[in-house]
Amino acid sequence: MLSQGTQHIPPEEMVNEWNFSIMRLYDKIESFFLEYVEQKILSIFRETDFLSEELLGEYAIEELNLTSGPERITFTPRAQIVAGATGRIDVYNKRQPNTGFMLLRRNIGDKERWTINSRTTLNHFTARFVPSPLSKPGPVEMTEDFNRENIEQMIDSLLPQ
Repeated sequence: MLSQGTQHIPPEEMVNEWNFSIMRLYDKIESFFLEYVEQKILSIFRETDFLSEELLGEYAIEELNLTSGPERITFTPRAQIVAGATGRIDVYNKRQPNTGFMLLRRNIGDKERWTINSRTTLNHFTARFVPSPLSKPGPVEMTEDFNRENIEQMIDSLLPQ
């Protein structure tokens, strides 16, 4: 059993909750791009993969893929147990897998909040959207709320211009 706050949660329950959270996120992303799918500009599909975490063991997880022509943007869950967050999904173009974004899940009370965090090839956080007024030169954490406009900006930045 794992502790979360003062509660002890069995690993299977944590994996189930994580998978359910990912499904809700993917459903929302799919709804953002429904008009593009209907116009056959974009196709969306899910694939099963396996993830292994030291405290949770190995478990099945789904990736989300958005394709347009030869481009394929993939949402790959990396971990539920993450320092400073309650889950991480990497988002990248399959043709450029070393650059992309991280979606980080943070639970605030009963609310789940996803943020978009950009990263470089060194896996540092760097500002990609709106710079923070407190940011200094070099790698800094930059988060944007998860909403349609920011997801579209993120996807656009991963496609060749």
